Amino acid sequence: MNAKLLMIFAAAVFLSGCRSLSEPEQAVLPDGLYLPRDTGKAGQGSTFYFTHDFRGARVHGTGAYRYRLVLMHPVTHDHVMPNQPYALSHSSINLPFVPEEKDVFQGVTDSQGRTEVFAFEHPVDPKGWNLRQRTGKGPFGEQMVIRDFNKQPFQGVEYALVVCGKKAHVYRGLTDRLGQAAYVASPKPANILLYAPLLDEKPKWQETLREECAERGRH
Repeated sequence: MNAKLLMIFAAAVFLSGCRSLSEPEQAVLPDGLYLPRDTGKAGQGSTFYFTHDFRGARVHGTGAYRYRLVLMHPVTHDHVMPNQPYALSHSSINLPFVPEEKDVFQGVTDSQGRTEVFAFEHPVDPKGWNLRQRTGKGPFGEQMVIRDFNKQPFQGVEYALVVCGKKAHVYRGLTDRLGQAAYVASPKPANILLYAPLLDEKPKWQETLREECAERGRH
């Protein structure tokens, strides 16, 4: 792409729709627990995979159908993301163990990049999970997606997110295969700015975004 990609967005935080990131099969284990197949590694382009290693994990929910995911790097997919704040949602069901109306579970991966365990009374479509990195915490949330000029998800774009407040919070990352930036959570509604230059651009993005955040706070 020849033209420079430069996008700045501002919005009150809210949750956007979710999409699938992987397509594992369902499997039945001898002990009666029903789990997605343990893929052991991420599929082509996937940013997570399923594991059956439940040792030491907290279980959320009840039922025989259990899921545990491992978060991968959003671009290279070649290593796990340990001790990483994450957001987890599903495209077709409400998560019964999430009290907030946004229906997004917020957690932190362990030292091996694994989430907690999530249990259900009935089978859950494994293709509907959306696991991604998160910044901030709270019941309000926003999922921003970067697309190219053909409206296709733009993977591997370096971006900066700013959550406006008394002190602007800046988070930098790379978009995943769905063009998703990190999920932004906050304790109250806030303006969020997204600045996405090309990787070879080196603008003074911190100064630019903080000035924009301050300007919006005056309106």
